Amino acid sequence: MSSTTSFKKMKKKIFSIDSYFFLYYGLVFVAAMIYYVSVANGFWWSMVGVLKALAWPVFIVYDIVRHFVK
Repeated sequence: MSSTTSFKKMKKKIFSIDSYFFLYYGLVFVAAMIYYVSVANGFWWSMVGVLKALAWPVFIVYDIVRHFVK
């Protein structure tokens, strides 16, 4: 019975951490998408801006890792 209770507590804790991550990522994604689409010169460049907004965390993590590896 205690293992079931601890599993429920662990599941609740993991869900709360994940929900904050997705909230933060979602807000930053919307802000990046607004920026990239507003500086675009046409429809297709706007679509490239949406893709950039989706992929920006990859470049940030790469730069952070590169900074610590040197």
